[in-house]
Amino acid sequence: MGCDCDKSFSSNYMVLNPDEVGLFDLINMLFSSNMEKRKFVDSSEVEEQDFWRRWIMFISIVVQRLLLFFAKPMSIFGLAIEFFLNLLSINGNLASLLLNLVQGKVTMPNKNSISFLSFTENIDKRVKLDSSIKPGDNERYFGALSMMASKVAYENKAYIETVVTNHWKVNIIKNLIKYYQEKATAQAFICYDKNEVQNTIVVWLRGTEPFDAEAWCSDFDLLWYEIDGLGKIHGGFMKALGLQKSKGWPKEITKQEPSCRPLPLAYYAIRDMLRVHIIISFVFITSAHYSFHYLLLLLPPRHHSLLYHQGPFVGLG
Repeated sequence: MGCDCDKSFSSNYMVLNPDEVGLFDLINMLFSSNMEKRKFVDSSEVEEQDFWRRWIMFISIVVQRLLLFFAKPMSIFGLAIEFFLNLLSINGNLASLLLNLVQGKVTMPNKNSISFLSFTENIDKRVKLDSSIKPGDNERYFGALSMMASKVAYENKAYIETVVTNHWKVNIIKNLIKYYQEKATAQAFICYDKNEVQNTIVVWLRGTEPFDAEAWCSDFDLLWYEIDGLGKIHGGFMKALGLQKSKGWPKEITKQEPSCRPLPLAYYAIRDMLRVHIIISFVFITSAHYSFHYLLLLLPPRHHSLLYHQGPFVGLG
């Protein structure tokens, strides 16, 4: 049985349902401002008078339908590309692979091994931080760490642990946690960097994977909710962090509560971990994903003293 959202946590919202749209209904939206008649639009507003807004909604629905239509081929193509790139890498090169194939000595890649790389990591295989950049040099250090973390966040558990502990000399607090959305997962890992200059907690959230059509749908979805004190927030990213249907963002959530979403939920798990380690003097948070910015909005006020470092935010504890 599904769990419908009554939007009681938000008085102003717009939800688009690409699965429920018909071609005639979609085209008709361009010529009619009445949103109540549109089965695929669930909005607090009865009408949308602005044609260009309706046009953007139209484009959003079309893109999502195309992505959903090609979801399976995209996934298979992505898996094939990753497998082939790792097959080449683990056997040396194409010539070595062909030779091993003839000799029956081909080494097959293991998705859970340290040597297995994602599509993005195969493009850029750097793992070491610039040795000339030290923790005390905040601007350069955080920029370099942010860039490398955003890249490494797409990798498997073994690879992340090896890079973070052996190359960056940072301790893992929690590795590659999977937080469930309705169809996909938001993934994160949390580290603790202790050095002579300052103590740092690092939270990284994985972004949209190149061949994950459902994740791309979340990026193109115009779904939003307006929440008191926060304004309008993109619904897809809020779902990734743990938005509770019909509840919004309760202060606490327990396993005993009836829920339509499996636990753990990203925001609550990350927040609780930060509470445990809040005695440190500095908290650094970075991500490759826009949902990170929503995480900052939801964190307690003591984390809201922010700096901006070429994309990612840095929160001061």
